[in-house]
Amino acid sequence: IAVGLAAVTVRYSYKALQRMDAEWEEYEEELREYKLRNGLDPDADLPEEDGDGGSTNSSASSGSRSKASPASPSTLFKGGTIGIDLGTTNVRISHRPANDPRSHIVVDREGGRATPNAIYFEHDRTAVIGRLASSKLHERPEGVVLNPHRMLQKEGEEEDNMIPAVEEVIRSAAQNALEQALGSRPVRGSALFALDSAVSGGGYDARPIYAYPAPSLGHDATDLYRNRYEAAIRTLSEPAGIASFVMEPVAAILGTVGHGIMSQPKGPVLVLDVGGTTTSASLVVPAASASESSPHGYDVTHSLRLDGLGGETLVDALVSHLCHYFYEQPPSDVKDGMALQRLYDASRAAVLEISGGKDRVQINIPYLSVDEKMQPRHLDVGVGRVVLEHEVKDLLKSRGGMYEEQNVLSASMGKPSDLTSALSSLTMRLLEESGTNPFALEKILIVGGGARSPIVKKAITDALEGLGGPQLVARDKLVIPQGEM
Repeated sequence: IAVGLAAVTVRYSYKALQRMDAEWEEYEEELREYKLRNGLDPDADLPEEDGDGGSTNSSASSGSRSKASPASPSTLFKGGTIGIDLGTTNVRISHRPANDPRSHIVVDREGGRATPNAIYFEHDRTAVIGRLASSKLHERPEGVVLNPHRMLQKEGEEEDNMIPAVEEVIRSAAQNALEQALGSRPVRGSALFALDSAVSGGGYDARPIYAYPAPSLGHDATDLYRNRYEAAIRTLSEPAGIASFVMEPVAAILGTVGHGIMSQPKGPVLVLDVGGTTTSASLVVPAASASESSPHGYDVTHSLRLDGLGGETLVDALVSHLCHYFYEQPPSDVKDGMALQRLYDASRAAVLEISGGKDRVQINIPYLSVDEKMQPRHLDVGVGRVVLEHEVKDLLKSRGGMYEEQNVLSASMGKPSDLTSALSSLTMRLLEESGTNPFALEKILIVGGGARSPIVKKAITDALEGLGGPQLVARDKLVIPQGEM
């Protein structure tokens, strides 16, 4: 009993210390913003007030966000920008103050750095959005879970149904994130962003910037995507013209340069973006001069997008492994939607742990099923990184035909059999189409949530090294900023 009590005490003490560290980081970030807004040196101590000698930032000294006395939207976001990335799997919201070149992710009310990009319909009405909607993807077959990012890309999609769905997901994700940061809530139906918050009756005094995919060979719907996206978010800004758009590869370079991770490039940059269910390769060059077509100073000359390859590929591979282990059949044959959803949730958590550096994780799901005698069956199995890599390889072999149909892989390379060959073929096709020598690249920038996984990182470096040798993955050329941004 004593040993058990000691173990519980140590565990919860460790969790408390982790929470304290997170709150201290939030405090330091808020304090930095306060100093920048008031024209103070962000690295200097705060001056004391005359009279009572109190701190000039008594609200920030608590060490965490206080919902009782939130920062005013007009002061925290005045002149600043809100970045919105509608990805294939998640929506991410970031904030950059007007007098700070760096931006930071705004967490939502549940503490998440990203909101799942999903909307769940049941009986022709919107039921839930975001994290709850994604959790019903396999659990509730009588409903429909839609992905707004894919709705924007799909030709022939009815705009009367698509535009309100996209607007609802963006509004929900942005409002939840900003509400968590500011402690205030705009009036329902009002604009979220405004040049003057009084105009919208409670909106945030901010300028939104939306990232959207670059045009891709074999995908002609990018202009349609942009037009639909603009129509969907028109009601979120007051006036609508304050919203601006930037291509995702350019946004990646701007963010990396703004954080001081990479100097402003003077030559071509290869941007590999490994998202949730899509991987894109883009060639970006500095524009000769700022213009309407290149407002941010960069041009995307060529871009390719490979659907069905991303961070969720690892999750799909692990779910397949668990289904064959537990049910002795593929996921498509599992009829219990709730059990399948639990497998996806557990697999996603396990992939995150492996991506965090663990070589092996234990997956435990009690009461996952029942046997022929109606006795409960529990899943308790260990999975290592080697097993996951093997399952990913098998899954990609089965998807080889789907990848070839997209016509974005190099004809000089065979059908992809693993992550390395798929990424290598995609990059080779981009270089072939653009006529670029890989050694002429000034930088190679790797971004996207899927690129956080050590398995994906190794596959990328192996693919690049196979195309151009060790020089192509040298420290001064290859930039992977996830740990610093």
